[in-house]
Amino acid sequence: MDRSSENISSDGLNASETNQTTGCQSAVHNSGVFVTYCDPVEKFRGYLAIDGFDHQIAAGGFRVQPGLKPEHIARLASVMTLKHRLAGNRVDGAKSGIDYDPRSPGKREAIKRFFNAVRPYIVSRYSLGPDLNTSLPEIDSIAAELDIPSVKLAVAKAQGLSLDEFQQRYRVFQESVDGWSLASRRSGHGVAVAVLAMLRNLGIPADQATVAIQGFGGVGSACGYSLFRAGVKVIGVSDVEASLIAQQGGLDIPDLLNKRTSQSSLAQHPLPSNCIAGERDQLFQIPCDIFVSASVENSLCEAEARVVNARAIAEAANFSLSSEADSILAERGIHVLPDIVAGAGGVLSVGGLFSSVDVPAAADVLQYVDSRMNALVDRIMAASLPSGQPLRHVATELAKQIDLSACARPYGEE
Repeated sequence: MDRSSENISSDGLNASETNQTTGCQSAVHNSGVFVTYCDPVEKFRGYLAIDGFDHQIAAGGFRVQPGLKPEHIARLASVMTLKHRLAGNRVDGAKSGIDYDPRSPGKREAIKRFFNAVRPYIVSRYSLGPDLNTSLPEIDSIAAELDIPSVKLAVAKAQGLSLDEFQQRYRVFQESVDGWSLASRRSGHGVAVAVLAMLRNLGIPADQATVAIQGFGGVGSACGYSLFRAGVKVIGVSDVEASLIAQQGGLDIPDLLNKRTSQSSLAQHPLPSNCIAGERDQLFQIPCDIFVSASVENSLCEAEARVVNARAIAEAANFSLSSEADSILAERGIHVLPDIVAGAGGVLSVGGLFSSVDVPAAADVLQYVDSRMNALVDRIMAASLPSGQPLRHVATELAKQIDLSACARPYGEE
């Protein structure tokens, strides 16, 4: 196994090299690094994109997705850069993944081979987390088999922490808040806070609000739980197979989650007494205040944009709205809070974990997410609503204007 240093030219300009031992080809250019991996066992492809050279580390999730394309990983990395800027993190964007069936029995070993190939990045510059079809415990346990203490190990050196100090903070991700580990709660909770901030800016009291959630996986279910705890009526949820729609009141989200089995579809759930089961796309047509798009890319396209029955949409999943849908929703006067904001809970939580002087409790990290997300949504909506500019445009322009010092600690005060 080759554990040599990263293949990055000293001037950060055009460079390319293939490492025959790891199966990786690295291309370095003005705007970042792109690594292509060819698996020697099953011949699938894997990719790692690092967007820029402005900061000591780059961060973004790892996914397992059939049909994954290199240009998609590159685009996702650029979105992560915007999320980090809005969050105030001195971190470049990154993303990685493998073109692989997540249901395959070979998934774990496939991930392990990819991690082994990009190991020099993980231990020095790339802080990775879970994304589509992966979880933090899963990828951390695979990293441990490769003698990598954490998939976020790159943070330790950049933040000026010893390994023990880093691991003490990192273990906070496994602390429980309301029966959820922080790791499983943080991203969906961030979406819920964004929804609550949208409601407040639209003048809709939380206890009178209705929300529908498309995509009831890890992010969607955690979002639903936090909204339920805040008194919001979640009146419908859907996954890839079915939807559950409340005929009166809202869904009892904790009860629904207690009755679900791991990876089970909503179609297999016992039907609550106040609900009807429907096709997955039926969710778009039910009247609600906020529609949360927490499914996969392009899950809300032109046809859905024409029928969705909501005052506003929170784009929790990256690129879940197509560009055509964006245009149609704008014409219909439906506000869209983009993925770089609504989906920033995970990014904000890492800032909350590492920015404080003392090791925070899990609840403190969620409070940090609350504070930063509320301020961010308030700022963007305050600029958008009077001017009529789309929230996506306002958020993107704000991210571009934020100037973060290079060569400083990634999280916290400089």
